[in-house]
Amino acid sequence: MPKLCSAPYVGIQIDTDKTVRACCMAKAYKDDDGNNLKFTADFSWDKLKKSKSYKEITQKLDNGIYPEECKACETDPIPVAKTYLRRYDVELYSKEPKLKYIDLRLSNLCNLRCRMCHPGASNQIQKDYNSYAERDLGDDYLNEYFQNRTYEEDKRYIIHDPKDVIKRLDWQDLQELAFYGGEPLLIKEYQVVMNHLIENDYAKNVVYKMHTNCTKWTQEYQDMMNKFKNQVVYFSMEGVGPVNDYIRNPSRWKTLEDNFLKYITNCKHGYFGISIALTPITLFYLHEVVEWVDAICKKTGLKKIDLRPSWCFYPDPQLANVLTDAQRHRIVEQLDTDKARQYINSHESICKKILSVKHDESMKDRFLKMYKFLDTERKQNGPQSLPDFFKEVV
Repeated sequence: MPKLCSAPYVGIQIDTDKTVRACCMAKAYKDDDGNNLKFTADFSWDKLKKSKSYKEITQKLDNGIYPEECKACETDPIPVAKTYLRRYDVELYSKEPKLKYIDLRLSNLCNLRCRMCHPGASNQIQKDYNSYAERDLGDDYLNEYFQNRTYEEDKRYIIHDPKDVIKRLDWQDLQELAFYGGEPLLIKEYQVVMNHLIENDYAKNVVYKMHTNCTKWTQEYQDMMNKFKNQVVYFSMEGVGPVNDYIRNPSRWKTLEDNFLKYITNCKHGYFGISIALTPITLFYLHEVVEWVDAICKKTGLKKIDLRPSWCFYPDPQLANVLTDAQRHRIVEQLDTDKARQYINSHESICKKILSVKHDESMKDRFLKMYKFLDTERKQNGPQSLPDFFKEVV
């Protein structure tokens, strides 16, 4: 039976809620009491490898079984496990684990309230959710939804001390460092970690990765990135022009596009991608994103920009089954082009999943209710901003 994944042997994710995971798709490891393992004062990579939770997870993966913590890869059309197997020899590192990949999420500090995001990745949404939970929103579904998703602003999503993170992790074997969650250019603590790798001569062997909303770009930050072996910059976007401005409130498309071009122009050794959460709206306009990516490649001379979709689960009703069978079939027909196949990662799997879900009228009703509520709170107007979508869906 082939081993399913090398992630636990080479990687670690430290999330904004202090939980520790094998990767971004996995659920948290457990401590000796069965609670989610936290990155606390006594944490170390060596201690993790000796823990009961770590041993149980790796044993199941080695025997061809996805444990409960890793079920996401069992159903995902683009399982992260395959990426780890491709990059890191599971036979080698299962015998001698080494920390090669660190996904570090120091804070949820952000300047946007994106429709598909959640409190763990944006303190702006965190503030909104806490505010909504204190009010009677006049609807049982909305009241229940937000009351179950409140977080203590100064306790749960706190900034990790970067010096403590540096002290508790092994850096000498590192090959990839990823900064996700919040907006990296707003979180100054990330630069402490970057400087540690630069000053200790590790950066030249490390690929620097980040997801950015592209609201910010500075030459200073770019210069630090250029001291790493390579840079992988993913622009988090859900649509072009008014689609972006509606979903990724309060950003403005022109600024984001200009900043993404600055990354492309100024990265010394760069690989670029688009991270896009598939909501009913982004699916509806996904063909426009393909055309924009193609235009950027032609403008800059890039051979390819990786368009990497992921399925959206925040808030609850933003699933593909909001759309009717006819609407989803038309979306797949729009993506039946050479350009879409060239740019969309796992194009065939994505299209199959779009077609495989079943329309749910109750999900559509909740979707429209949620969006109408957020429109009111954020002083937006969906039918006015995106008339084609709302006219057809409603």
